[in-house]
Amino acid sequence: MTDSRSALSKLRIAGWAIVGLLLLLPVAAMRLQVDGVDWGTEDFIVAFVLLVGSGLLIEGLVRVSHNPAYRLGAALAVLTTLFMIWSNLAVGIVGSENDPFNSFYFLLLPLIALGALIVRLRARGMAAVMALAAIFPVGMAIAALALRKHLQPMGSVTEIVGVNSLFVLLYGLSALLFWKTARRPVP
Repeated sequence: MTDSRSALSKLRIAGWAIVGLLLLLPVAAMRLQVDGVDWGTEDFIVAFVLLVGSGLLIEGLVRVSHNPAYRLGAALAVLTTLFMIWSNLAVGIVGSENDPFNSFYFLLLPLIALGALIVRLRARGMAAVMALAAIFPVGMAIAALALRKHLQPMGSVTEIVGVNSLFVLLYGLSALLFWKTARRPVP
């Protein structure tokens, strides 16, 4: 038990160190005058809220179960959602970040949160919530293609299908980890 607590403690320290590093990278890039890196105060506030909020959410979710698969599934769900938000804000998932279509991706956030509350974070229910989260990007890709977003200057079929497939894969993997936990729970 002490070894697992020690390992978890080291993971926590590493995780928070990564958060700190990610917050310092744009500062260093701006000091070095790297092209394309010109963050304002609002960018740092958004980054801080997203990174620290995700870290705190992971901290809370790993306490729900001692099962490593549950913990990994929860962390993967949070990190995938963080990646989706960050990439959508930075460059946009479909076309550019200014394309209004991208705002529909944010609908996934309350759906996941509401689903998690309804199933009370139980592994079997979370598997279903993450499976639904994995289906969401499929619908978004179909909608983007139906709306001919791939014909815009900043879009292509490969990009739309590829990025959305990545989200399907990551949320699907999270669902499988929760399902594994539900099949063989660890006390």
